[in-house]
Amino acid sequence: MFKAAFYETEVTPPLGSFVPGHYARIYTEDVRDRLYIKSVVIDNGTHTVATVVLDCVELPADCYDIIYKRVEEYTGIKSKNITISANHTHAGASTKSYPEINAYHDLGYAQNVIKLMADCIILAYRRLEPVSISYACGKVYDISFNRNFVMRDGRITTNTGRDRDEITPLSLPDDIPVVKFEDAHNLPGAKIVNPNCVGNLSGIDPDFPVLFFKNSEGRMTGCLSCFACHQTASGAKQSSGDYSSVLSKELKSAYGNDFVSLFLIGTAGDINHVDFSRTECKKDIYKIMGRRLADEVKRLEADAEEIT
Repeated sequence: MFKAAFYETEVTPPLGSFVPGHYARIYTEDVRDRLYIKSVVIDNGTHTVATVVLDCVELPADCYDIIYKRVEEYTGIKSKNITISANHTHAGASTKSYPEINAYHDLGYAQNVIKLMADCIILAYRRLEPVSISYACGKVYDISFNRNFVMRDGRITTNTGRDRDEITPLSLPDDIPVVKFEDAHNLPGAKIVNPNCVGNLSGIDPDFPVLFFKNSEGRMTGCLSCFACHQTASGAKQSSGDYSSVLSKELKSAYGNDFVSLFLIGTAGDINHVDFSRTECKKDIYKIMGRRLADEVKRLEADAEEIT
C-alpha cells in the first residue's frame, strides 16, 4: 500500500525583485501569479522518496546540500531519494545573481526560499496518508514549438521563424537534417512565416504524463505532471509561474483548493510557445497553454491505470 502527501507554500517575492529569466536588468512591478514551492512525498512501505519544485528559472549550485541535510535531519529521507527541481519559469523567484549583466538577487530572500524548499518536503512527510496512485499519458501538440531552424544558406538559427529577410539563394548542404514544420508540430498545411527557414532542426515532445493521487475516501489530493516547453509566455515585469500556474488554478477549480498540481518541466531546451506559422502570438498565450494542459489532465483521469 502506498502512502503519500503533497504540500505547497507561497514564496512570491516583494515588488522590485530581480527577474532572472531574461538576462537583463528587469525588476518586478506587479504580481501576475503567486509563486510557490510544491512537494510530494511517497512511501511504498519499503522506500520513501520526495520531489520538490520551485517556481524559478534555475537553482543555485549550493542549494542542494542545504536541502538534503535539512530534510534528512527532520525525516531521515536520504539525498539519493530526493529530487530537487526548478520548473524554469522565467518570471519566477530570484534565487541567484547574474553579475555578467550587473544584476543581483536578494540574498536573504533566496536563503529563506531554500530552507522553505526543505520544509515543504518535511511538512509533506508529516502528512503521509494511504493513497491510490494511477498513471496516464496524453499527447498535446498545439501549444509547443521547436525554435531551431535550418536556413536556406545552411545555417542553424534560433527563434528566426518570423523574420522577413530578403530570400537568400538555396545552398543547403546535403547532410543537414530538416524536419518539415507541419510534420514537427502535427499541424497539417502550416508554413513558417520566414521564407528563409526551410524547416526545423527537429520536432517537439508532445507527451504529457500524469500521476494521480487519491486518498482513502476517493478524493483527488494532487497530481504530478510533466511537459516539455519553456515557461516564458507570461511576460517579464510581473512575477508569474507561467502556464503551470494556470494549470494549477484550473485544477484547483476542478478538484478543490487543497488539490496540489506539482509540475515538472520536460526537456524543453529547444521548445517554446511561439507558433512560427503565425505572425504574432495569441493574446494571453500562457493562459491558453495552462488551460489546454488542465483539460488534458481531466480527460486523462478517466483512463488512468492504478499502480500496484
